[in-house]
Order: sequence, then C-alpha cells, then structure tokens
Amino acid sequence: MSDLSLEQAYEVLSALKELHKSTAKLLDERGHQPARESPADTELRTFQRPELVLAAYCQADMLVEATADYVQAFIKLATPPVQTIATWSAVRGAIEAGAFATWLLDVGIDARTRVQRSLALLYKGFVEQAKLERDNKNTTVMKKISDKEVETESVALELGFPKIRNCKGKRIGIGQCPPTIVDVVDKALNVKTEYRYLSGFVHCAHWAVSRGSYRKEEDDSRVPIEYKSYDSGVQLLEKDLAPGSIVKLAELAGNAYLKPIENKCQLYGWDVEQFNLVIGTAKERLSAALKS
Repeated sequence: MSDLSLEQAYEVLSALKELHKSTAKLLDERGHQPARESPADTELRTFQRPELVLAAYCQADMLVEATADYVQAFIKLATPPVQTIATWSAVRGAIEAGAFATWLLDVGIDARTRVQRSLALLYKGFVEQAKLERDNKNTTVMKKISDKEVETESVALELGFPKIRNCKGKRIGIGQCPPTIVDVVDKALNVKTEYRYLSGFVHCAHWAVSRGSYRKEEDDSRVPIEYKSYDSGVQLLEKDLAPGSIVKLAELAGNAYLKPIENKCQLYGWDVEQFNLVIGTAKERLSAALKS
C-alpha cells in the first residue's frame, strides 16, 4: 500500500464514514427487540434467568457503541490536521471494544455460555473498580463492590457454574476466568499481531511511534550543527501518517465495527441480506478508491 495517494486514503475514510452512517441507520430502524423465534428471542424466553441473557446483550450493545465512537474518532484524527499518533490508539480502542462485543455476540454459543462470558466480564469490572476505589481510599464503595461481587458469584453458583479459585483459594473469576484481551482479539477478530503493534502507540513505545507516526527527513541540512558535531548519525524525523497506514487502519477499524453488528443481525433474526447490501456498497466504494 506504499504507492497509495493521500486522495485515495481520504476517499477510504469517507467510505468508512458513510458505512458507519448507513449501519447506524439500519440499527436504529430495527430497534432493540429481536425477531420472534430468532436465536436471541429463544434464549430470552427459555433460559432460566432471562435477565442474565439480557444483561449479556446489553453489555454487547454498549461495546458496539464504544467501537462506533472509536471509529468516528479515528476518522476525525486521520483527517487534516492529522494526529499521527492518536489515530493508531483510536483504532486499538475500536478493536478491543469490537472484539469483546463479538465475543459476547458469538453466534456459535448457547445462552448458558453467553451468560458465562457475561459474568466473567462483570467480575473483571469488579476487580478494576475495586483497584480504583482502593487508590481513592474509599472503603465504603469498596465494600459495596465486594458485596456485589459475592452476590454475582452466588447467582453463578445457583446456575451450576463452578467456583473459580487459585491455588490459595482466592477468587479469580465468576462463571469462568476472564480471558485476556489478546486472546479475545485473536478469537473474535483474528488480528492479534496488529493489536500488539497498536498497543505500542497507546503506551507511547518509541519503536512503534517512530515507525508509524514519523518519517525520516531527507534534508540533513536541517540537523542542528551541534548534533552533527557528535558524528552520531543523527536523523531528523517529521510527523507523518502514510496513506497506506490510513487505509490499513481504516480496514482494521471497519472490521472491528462490522463483525459484532453482523453477529447481532443473525442472533436477532434481522435482515442479514440488507446488512450485506450496505456492506457490499461500502466495499465497492473502497475498491474504487484504491483503484483510482
């Protein structure tokens, strides 16, 4: 993708923006209720604790919204004036949210497994909240979090899920051990390598930022004379986001956004053909942009 022009990259961004707009309209028209006799409807009607199935779907919905926010942020950041570092971080956020949404909306699992995954994410949230309030020395809120964690585990045990303990008897999960984000990204979106690279930008790792957000300045006359005196091969870098990088990031962001929506359409019994038509139109525009 090194021979792509900025015009092509910006056309891809425009297509991604239109894709988000079209899919958002499609989802708004469908509302929040699954079609009768759809997989989601069946789960909600037949599982012994339907509110837990609903909670899983609600968690997924919020993650889809987060993915959409990150995609829109990426589009803005990659549009002049370009933020050459934050663009990568925004796409990493889209992948993380989209991966967990896809994991919860997995079309190949039953209601019990969906609830199990939801409980694991709830436990992960309890742990993170507890760390925050411990740092704030807010013992009152810490007690509420602990009580909620115990209550949630009791529900899991009633459903027949095992206690999740380490060798010292400490709770390390509810329903199941929470998976690592890398494992979820790999399983749900198959972009583990890309995710690791993007994480370098979130943590401001020099190796990642210097490679993806800068380009070498060819004019060495701009190197300060005092630096040249060290004879250390000093190389000036200028902030830059290559057109090929913009296109690749748009592809990653788009896939992270679309996959959980596609799964939701199948689970809710919505018109998958209409969804595919929206996707097909966007892909045709992307293809045309890359060939122009």
